Amino acid sequence: MISFIVPTVGRPTLYRALQSITQQRAPDDEVLVISDSPEAAQVAAVAGCTFVECARGHDYGCAERTAGIAAARGQHLAFMDDDDIYLPGARQCMEDARATVPDKPILFRMVWNDCVLWRDPELREGNVSSQMMLIPNDKTKLGQWGHRYEGDFDFLASMQWPASEIHWCPDIIAHLRPAHHAVLKHLPQGWLHHGAQLLDLLHAHQPRRCVELGTWRGASAIAFAHELRTWGGVLTCVDTWMGAVAYGGTVVGAPQMIFECATNLVATGVAPSVRLVASLTTAAAAAWQDGPIDFLYVDADHSYESTSADLESWWPHVRVGGLVAGDDYDNHMYPGVKLAWDEFEQEHAQQFAHVETPNTDPAGMKLVFGFKK
Repeated sequence: MISFIVPTVGRPTLYRALQSITQQRAPDDEVLVISDSPEAAQVAAVAGCTFVECARGHDYGCAERTAGIAAARGQHLAFMDDDDIYLPGARQCMEDARATVPDKPILFRMVWNDCVLWRDPELREGNVSSQMMLIPNDKTKLGQWGHRYEGDFDFLASMQWPASEIHWCPDIIAHLRPAHHAVLKHLPQGWLHHGAQLLDLLHAHQPRRCVELGTWRGASAIAFAHELRTWGGVLTCVDTWMGAVAYGGTVVGAPQMIFECATNLVATGVAPSVRLVASLTTAAAAAWQDGPIDFLYVDADHSYESTSADLESWWPHVRVGGLVAGDDYDNHMYPGVKLAWDEFEQEHAQQFAHVETPNTDPAGMKLVFGFKK
């Protein structure tokens, strides 16, 4: 059993980091998310991890990692930061290495800012990092986590194992801050406030039958389809393409909107993976006959009434375990969105995460997401 310890301040990349663990963990492993952030607690719950509350130490994760070590029940300890990931196969590398040296500290390698650490098997600052570690959970020999940026080195240097007993394994198991999706830099005019988070979700769960409510010129559809097409997923986009929809009626806009959307899809090469359905969202839900939905993205009219109607009308079509997400949660311009999602979550006994995305306009907007129970 390995205890994976993940200190966090609630970054939007936390779910991605947790998925890099949970998708390959052994049945008896535990994943401990250490934080005082309510958002982090929600993400931990959605990801199926254990949340350990700890006052923020403002000491580069020292307090959180120390609390994680105290709570850990595994025979070995591993550490992951909330903006980094384990690579596929990392857990198997750990199992193979600890079978060889079950009672010694193990340091794997990782990609760090386009370099590979460790550079050579030597315990020194700048050559080691927390994501590389697999340490026997022997409280009599564990080191103390330092309060500075180089606290990972302090932890290793203060262990009761001599440096000569460290096992240096050449396998690369982790990646520091993997690059965001390039497609987000080349989208047509539109809104995709939580693009990186959404694409991380799609990449992690690889849904095949997907529905987007609200598309406009296709910015979000292009980003989604660019990811979906790699595993054969198909996106159905439902929109009137006639302007805003409010309280059951339409405000007639430019009819060429659907043409602009289709042109953008063709120009970016994703059109074969997208279907366009020109309809009110609730009418499309009533007519849906394409089978259970793996991913539903709710981003159409942002009134309370319309958001509630979209959730209620499409929910029966989402399969159990399917991913549901929405835009503009906690956007003060659209207070009905938060109210509708909160009521829906409570009435349907669901558990969603609400994660703030940096640099939104207006500031403070959150992505809401979860999986149908």
